[in-house]
Amino acid sequence: MSSPPPEQQQFVAMLEAGDYLLSQRALRDAKRDLMDHFGREPTESQIVEYVIDALVNQSLCLTRTLQGEPPGSGGEAWQLTDSRRIFIKLRFHELRFDEVVAYLQSCHKSAHA
Repeated sequence: MSSPPPEQQQFVAMLEAGDYLLSQRALRDAKRDLMDHFGREPTESQIVEYVIDALVNQSLCLTRTLQGEPPGSGGEAWQLTDSRRIFIKLRFHELRFDEVVAYLQSCHKSAHA
């Protein structure tokens, strides 16, 4: 097993510090697809805790993916699919010069096995 990329720990630190944004799609999909895990519709903070737990799991590593067409024209994102088949995609998002947050772009049940 390869070791997690340093970005993985950066995302954990940002999420734990509250330095994050969630896309409306990620929030909507996570509320739907994590309902079984929580037994009810999860709150935003529960969704973030779920993502943190996935990122600190030693058997899961984020994979860097180039975004856009041609690849890389839309920047890069980091993604993983956990043991529950929840697909998580994160990006670094610059709010202002030198102010970067973790951006949860996707958090939903993967269509792939």
